[in-house]
Amino acid sequence: VLGKSIHTSTVKGVAFDPAGKYIATSGDDPAVCIWRAFDDWGLEARIDSSSGVFRSKKRKRKVDVSPNGNNNSIEEEEEDDPGELASLSLFRRISFAPDGSHVCGTNATLRGKNIAAMISREGWA
Repeated sequence: VLGKSIHTSTVKGVAFDPAGKYIATSGDDPAVCIWRAFDDWGLEARIDSSSGVFRSKKRKRKVDVSPNGNNNSIEEEEEDDPGELASLSLFRRISFAPDGSHVCGTNATLRGKNIAAMISREGWA
């Protein structure tokens, strides 16, 4: 896998889908790769920031607009850059749902917080 320059760091997770048609790999780079376990064993999909998997959520924050700190504040919407989110994410363990409909990065991290990243099969099949 590393020899094909697909993953850019150590691969730490490998999982077969329940039907035995695909293999998912994950590692310290911000990507999950899906490989065909038949024919040429080639790459089916590389799921990273360019695939649209990373979506940011808009949130409101209060911003102080008074020059002397009189607690005059307004609410602004802010949103993270999906590319930045992807560069902060690591997928360390990976598994398929029993029906093969999703891949889950069960020990993923985002900005130092543990998350479970769910990727629908529709995103790569």
